Amino acid sequence: MKNLARSVLAQLLLGALLKAFLPHSAVLEGYLSWATFSIIGLFLGVGLHIERRSVLPELKLLSLLVGGTTLGPFIVFLLTGLLFGLELVPALTLSAVLITTGTGVTIQALSNLGLLHTRAGNFLTLVSALDDVPAALLMSLLLFSIPPLHGADPVFRGDLALLAALTLIALTFVLRLRFRLRTPIATALTLTFGVTFAMVLERFHVSLVMGGLAAGVLLGAVFSSLRDVVEGHLENILKPFLVIYMVSIGMKLSPAVFTGTWALAFSLVLSLVAIVTKYGVSSWILRGRNDLDPPLISWGLVPRGIPGFAFATVAVSHGLIGEELFTILVLVVTVTTWVGLLGLEYVGIKKV
Repeated sequence: MKNLARSVLAQLLLGALLKAFLPHSAVLEGYLSWATFSIIGLFLGVGLHIERRSVLPELKLLSLLVGGTTLGPFIVFLLTGLLFGLELVPALTLSAVLITTGTGVTIQALSNLGLLHTRAGNFLTLVSALDDVPAALLMSLLLFSIPPLHGADPVFRGDLALLAALTLIALTFVLRLRFRLRTPIATALTLTFGVTFAMVLERFHVSLVMGGLAAGVLLGAVFSSLRDVVEGHLENILKPFLVIYMVSIGMKLSPAVFTGTWALAFSLVLSLVAIVTKYGVSSWILRGRNDLDPPLISWGLVPRGIPGFAFATVAVSHGLIGEELFTILVLVVTVTTWVGLLGLEYVGIKKV
């Protein structure tokens, strides 16, 4: 867990240093922005985890837990933002970013502890994946409600993206029906489809994150075998690009935040609220469910991880928030991820 936290901090710091010392850092930041596709791939993997047959047995509890751990913190974040002087749209955006859950880091932590395939581990993975759906929907609504910024146009234009998406769907069916789907082909095809699908949806002001998530759910429903075939290989493909993406986030940070009393105080308050609300709400909902290990699941929902960084980046790129609030959100996401992983390790290591 500590190595993961150090790695994230090192990548953010590298990005900040590049921005500070390179004369043409803005040009470099533009070149690095293409690594956004790795976030689509990440949420594609999250979408593949959402399986109908795994949701139905605990549908009532899942609905209550996902609703509670998103709605409760959302209201508290919104009020906190307004109390600190934010306008409504930035406060809503802040709330959308901080109700996310870091499914990727949670899965990695559970795997390291040997708890990924336990009852509690499977349930936590499912809850954390579903936890990002309300945040993705809210972010898409916020993007839909504002006029697009100059220079923030969709990556693909015209009917080319739609044609490519339809072609890839047809190709997937042909490969699935006529040939044995080999892992490299399946992974490349799945990732390509997810990125294209997300870019098509972006034309309708749907965030790339939501598009990747929707593509994963769609592919998982049509081709259930893709879950096992693609999962590990998709993660390996995305790792180096996620590093580039984290460096690009570091290049967007505002140094003024680290010297401003208001910003640091706001970051501290938000971090405390983020930890207490997620842990507190989930612990209260799961009380008495010892078969699901409430402390493990509650700590597992605290890290915001890559989804938190991704939503914050989408927000600043489209003008929903400024660089100062973006930097504050990056700090909060970093702190909650570190604290959540420490709590998860402390609780989980006793069960090994």
